[in-house]
Amino acid sequence: MEETVKDRLIKFIEYLGLSKNRFEEICGLSKRYVSNISVSIQPDKVKKISLNFPELNTGWLLTGEGRMLNGPYERINQILFKEGITQKEFAKGTGGMLSFLFPSIYENAQKNPGDPVVLKQWVDALLKRYPKYSEEWIMTGEGDMLKEGGRKKIPLYDAESIGGHQDIVADTNTPVGRVAEWIDAGDWFPGATAAIRHYGDSMIEYPSGSILALKRVEDTSLLINGRNYVIETSEFRITKQLQDDGDCIMAYSSNRETYPDGRQIHAPIRIPKASIRHIDLVLGCVLKEYSNGPIPIIHK
Repeated sequence: MEETVKDRLIKFIEYLGLSKNRFEEICGLSKRYVSNISVSIQPDKVKKISLNFPELNTGWLLTGEGRMLNGPYERINQILFKEGITQKEFAKGTGGMLSFLFPSIYENAQKNPGDPVVLKQWVDALLKRYPKYSEEWIMTGEGDMLKEGGRKKIPLYDAESIGGHQDIVADTNTPVGRVAEWIDAGDWFPGATAAIRHYGDSMIEYPSGSILALKRVEDTSLLINGRNYVIETSEFRITKQLQDDGDCIMAYSSNRETYPDGRQIHAPIRIPKASIRHIDLVLGCVLKEYSNGPIPIIHK
């Protein structure tokens, strides 16, 4: 069954660790509002929720596209995941190990979720516990996750892209969003934002089973014709050479094999722009799936 706006809102409430009733009280919504959502959420209600919980990506809430959390909150979550600790454990401390942190942060976040002071408390406490991370990266997303001198690691997502063989493509039942491992990008891919597994034989430059280092394309009007990208729609995720074609994107394979009658085995795919969720530029390819040291480069 397709995920609904109601499903996504409940997922966010569960992430907060709140009851539906408490969430409704904070946002000034009527009792049982969440339970009674049928199709969508009225704009005035979205505004109330956004004012009280600025970390929520309302685009994700309404469409399912992108990540659940906005900006700094998403990056804080990435760090906590990497360090193997939950948000609540971080704020309240576990077994005295984090007793020097601010134990009131979690309570303050529940009482004043929209207060920017709460975000500053999170960041200050995070950097006190884990000083190797960059405050600039947390707050703006710019620069490296680690401070100068640290090794930059990128998330290897527990999802896959398929080059396509005889119309086989990776579906999106496993969304890009769950991190399987953090890997060291070394000095080869300074602009990389993520990595993903690749399978198939339609892109001859990328061995099946390798990992692609990716950089998210924020403005799809800036696609470079002929470059390789991972493109995700509501139906599939594939790796192809892309060409802009007006309202569509043409996706080509570098494997030019043909059938006996001359037709291409890996025929071009025409993708409507309206169906595209994400596009990532392929920066290069690696073979080693898990590494504490620099990744061995196969192609760039």
